[in-house]
Parts: sequence; structure tokens; C-alpha cells
Amino acid sequence: NGDCETKPVTDAQKTDNRRSRGEHTRQALMLAAERLMAKNGAGNVTIRQIIAAAFEDAPIHCQG
Repeated sequence: NGDCETKPVTDAQKTDNRRSRGEHTRQALMLAAERLMAKNGAGNVTIRQIIAAAFEDAPIHCQG
């Protein structure tokens, strides 16, 4: 039905989830930067463009 289920989580699980999201974010930013710089040249790409490209197709997840 699309609703987020609330489940108790331990501090260790929260830390693992944050690390996993952080790694996913780093990878998305690096891939977007590489793609844009290859297409437009390194001097012609802004941080805002990289962020927009990295997350334009990102799914929205439930936060627990």
C-alpha cells in the first residue's frame, strides 16, 4: 500500500544504515561528476549540476 512500516531499530542498525546511505551518496556523486566532466569538460561543470544529475532519478525511501 506504499505506507512506511515503523519497526524498532538498534543504534548499530542506524549506524549501518547511515554508512550505507553515505556510501551510496558518494558513489552517485562521483558517477555524476565523471559523466558530466567527460561530456562537458571539467571546467564547465558546477557542483549544483553534479548534485542535480546524481539525484534526478533517485527513488524516495521511507525513513525509519
